[in-house]
Amino acid sequence: MRRTFLPLLRSERLRRLVGARGGGAAAEFAAILPACLLIMMGIMEFGRLMWTKSALNYSVQEAARCAAINTGICGTQDQVRSYAASHSGQTFATSIFTLSTPSCGTQVSATYPFRFIVPLFDYSVTLRRATAIRYDRAREARRGLISGPPSRNRAERRGDGGRRER
Repeated sequence: MRRTFLPLLRSERLRRLVGARGGGAAAEFAAILPACLLIMMGIMEFGRLMWTKSALNYSVQEAARCAAINTGICGTQDQVRSYAASHSGQTFATSIFTLSTPSCGTQVSATYPFRFIVPLFDYSVTLRRATAIRYDRAREARRGLISGPPSRNRAERRGDGGRRER
């Protein structure tokens, strides 16, 4: 008698299992969860990338400004590098910054390899930033903003002693 009931019980159990609606929300949540986590981690990593890019941009601009204007603090390349690393808001190594003096003024550049933390993104992005600042010390001295050579008026620069021919 047991043998004849066994197939009937299996099909009845199967009907109850198929007709049950109690775990539908859990199954849908389990199907959507990986996509939601992937999107959320992507947004966080992209935000961290933008923050790092902004910090690198700020530190390069501040270092170029310091090297052009304040040679007491940023007189050598090592001083400029340490100034840039300390004013970044992040922990950049001093070795990523370089200082050059082209004909137009002072240029500070940086190259930073950005690594993603999330293991799903297993590649790096290289962030590059360069800023050149031209600073005319003689012009600033003439305007009285810094101490420097004495200012000359237009007549002295023309060399006519202030007399114009009319």
